[in-house]
Amino acid sequence: MGFQVWQKGLCVLCFSLIFICGVIGEETTIVKIEENPVAQTDENYVCATLDLWPPTKCNYGNCPWGKSSFLNLDLNNNIIRNAVKEFAPLKLRFGGTLQDRLVYQTSRDEPCDSTFYNNTNLILDFSHACLSLDRWDEINQFILETGSEAVFGLNALRGKTVEIKGIIKDGQYLGETTTAVGEWDYSNSKFLIEYSLKKGYKHIRGWTLGNELGGHTLFIGVSPEDYANDAKKLHELVKEIYQDQGTMPLIIAPGAIFDLEWYTEFIDRTPELHVATHHMYNLGSGGDDALKDVLLTASFFDEATKSMYEGLQKIVNRPGTKAVAWIGEAGGAFNSGQDGISNTFINGFWYLNMLGYSALLDTKTFCRQTLTGGNYGLLQTGTYIPNPDYYSALLWHRLMGSKVLKTEIVGTKNVYIYAHCAKKSNGITMLVLNHDGESSVKISLDPSKYGSKREEYHLTPVNNNLQSRLVKLNGELLHLDPSGVIPALNPVEKDNSKQLEVAPYSFMFVHLPGPTMFSACEKPAGK
Repeated sequence: MGFQVWQKGLCVLCFSLIFICGVIGEETTIVKIEENPVAQTDENYVCATLDLWPPTKCNYGNCPWGKSSFLNLDLNNNIIRNAVKEFAPLKLRFGGTLQDRLVYQTSRDEPCDSTFYNNTNLILDFSHACLSLDRWDEINQFILETGSEAVFGLNALRGKTVEIKGIIKDGQYLGETTTAVGEWDYSNSKFLIEYSLKKGYKHIRGWTLGNELGGHTLFIGVSPEDYANDAKKLHELVKEIYQDQGTMPLIIAPGAIFDLEWYTEFIDRTPELHVATHHMYNLGSGGDDALKDVLLTASFFDEATKSMYEGLQKIVNRPGTKAVAWIGEAGGAFNSGQDGISNTFINGFWYLNMLGYSALLDTKTFCRQTLTGGNYGLLQTGTYIPNPDYYSALLWHRLMGSKVLKTEIVGTKNVYIYAHCAKKSNGITMLVLNHDGESSVKISLDPSKYGSKREEYHLTPVNNNLQSRLVKLNGELLHLDPSGVIPALNPVEKDNSKQLEVAPYSFMFVHLPGPTMFSACEKPAGK
């Protein structure tokens, strides 16, 4: 396929790639988009988590969780319901660190205290808590009424013994390691799974086993051999329970911080696994004063992040492995994120880049920590007013299709561009992130290759304040109406004979409905 790129008056004719000509300041920038998809995501790629942290969970003197746990969240709140319905279906991952301290009520006559109490003498520094049958029914009613899908995290420590051992190497004491050993007691999980099927809860997409017990462990570790045995038990259990249903929910594990050696052994031992999940906090600590600079310079694209993605893909792509890769939890900055950063416009430089980069590496689902709770929620804790990242996530969900196109930018390091086949047209959608605080990005589009019209969704912060919790779409402030309805996200239509322009420190989704020259993006008639 031929194309032309004009660069300072020079016409260059090339083949096999489609080029876009862009200008950044006085520089001319070439954007290359490969015609054939290099990866494919799930249709509902965007996912969000609901955690279990109680109001007493605090970091750096900040206690940002409130009643955001799925044990105490107001599931009847109109804003929450409206926000989730906009994605229908939104994958909701229920779980977190304390899922391995959660037990499930097996009879309504049993006492069931849903509160996690702080106690530093106990595993994970908290007591056990209980998920009541009534609350489980309420959660599933919420999922059904909002058109969502559930991925539920099971307690993988039940029945295990925790051992603390000193680490000595070359005669030096290096600290302690905490390991969980013994067989997994799956009886409580079996009851919950059987109960869910009997109640007709068919919107449960998958069951996940444990939280951050493998890989680079933060609190308690389980060996890859033991974890594989437990995952096999879960697979056998779910397969048996769902044997008359035709299909069964996904078996998902381990939900950990990636470690190549641990993940390789675990996945090699677990051919039954459907989804291999890893967690990502590549911005570092929520208490880091330099977090703003990390976001603007995109220094989170370090070798550790790249090797994590590439390492997991190499494992799941090996013969005999059927598992696909998900980001099971990603909050950017660990320890609840950072107030004034994780919940403001500037965080979009991390979130949108990671959505784009993860998709390029064939990640099927990306679960944002959190829907609400902590400082990194898509919705603010308590008020549930959408943070800027909520609108970014919703635009991604509506505009970016599952087929991922590879892009390459020549001429600047301050701009990131991602491209997918469009969600609902035969064209493509581009996402442009301008990390340059001084210059706009100006891109020329050839109407003969991209069609005559485009739709722009330009996201900018209010008053140019990158730490604003408010965001504008095409210059109009986005806000809820008095009844909590999510605003319409309408584009501005532009003629492709005119350059598109992305302001400094801003993002833009650009829908090119076509006709385009991307034949792989053409949908069958009636789709």
